[in-house]
Amino acid sequence: MGHPWVFAIYQEWNRPDGQSYEAFLFRNQQRTVFGIYEWLGQSPQPRSLLPRMAYRVVTDPEYRKKMVSDDPDLPEMWKKH
Repeated sequence: MGHPWVFAIYQEWNRPDGQSYEAFLFRNQQRTVFGIYEWLGQSPQPRSLLPRMAYRVVTDPEYRKKMVSDDPDLPEMWKKH
């Protein structure tokens, strides 16, 4: 691949608030940078969006920077992956 980024999709169904939740996640291989883009209460996002989002994370530092997060829950979400 030639880049340090790893991607995943996180989804929740049957939430107590009744809303759907989906997140596009990424991290670098060193696990020092984590990013997320979330959809809450919307219909599931078209899968065709995800490859384009991943491509932009890899190729566009400004786009990537907008999604980088220091949320302490993100490293925990990646513990098993």
